[in-house]
Amino acid sequence: MSDYIVVYNQIRGTPAEQQDALLVATEVQQEDSVSGRIACAEPILVGVADGVASTPEAATMSRRLLQCSSRVYWRDRWAFNAKLIRRAQVALSLAAARRPLRSSSASTIVLAEIKDGVVTVLNTGDSRAYLIDKSTGRPRRLSKDHTSLQLLKDDGELPADAQDCDYGSVATGLLEAVTAAQYSDDEFAVNMAYAHLKKNEIVLLCSDGVTTYLSDTGIGDAVARAYASAQDPAQSVIDLVERAGAQDNTTVVIVDADGAP
Repeated sequence: MSDYIVVYNQIRGTPAEQQDALLVATEVQQEDSVSGRIACAEPILVGVADGVASTPEAATMSRRLLQCSSRVYWRDRWAFNAKLIRRAQVALSLAAARRPLRSSSASTIVLAEIKDGVVTVLNTGDSRAYLIDKSTGRPRRLSKDHTSLQLLKDDGELPADAQDCDYGSVATGLLEAVTAAQYSDDEFAVNMAYAHLKKNEIVLLCSDGVTTYLSDTGIGDAVARAYASAQDPAQSVIDLVERAGAQDNTTVVIVDADGAP
């Protein structure tokens, strides 16, 4: 497969600034409200980063993290592995040492590469990547959260199917993020997963502005309903989040090999 449609939607919600950023190919966007639809050919690189609100310059950090990751990816001729995010962290730490970016600024990140019909995902933090069947809405999560909630599930303290939207106070316990420091840091966790992109499947990336309020099944159902009614699937997820009362920064990016409605 070589021809894809990428659709995206991003809103700021009620926070004072937009701390989410999104990447499509080489372009990074960070807007109070933006949506788009673009045709792409393989290899495709998309990403979502969410600046950690408790750290300085969170909005700048998420944007710069995606910009650095994109530069490393294309410069290294599509070397898509954990080193990509670690090299971006080194570049941001050097920026912190020169003062354009403040030390301790942090962001989550999820990146997806689509190449030769295979999707590969990298993530640190709790921004997510899914494969979703457009007809049934069946979701398959490719990313792994680095959160207190996920740790409790891994240790058997909570059921494996416990959802963020049911454990909101726990889900906010972020354990890993990419942080700009006065030194390079290679100890943060980077999850990597890959899957063959099957017919009728889309790749969906999102920030925790979605997953704090919607379960995996809820996201999948919103996508399936959108395709069944020829609606924009990214907008449909955003609409559902808003109806759930969410007010956070929210970003959704969808890659479709068969074309979007």
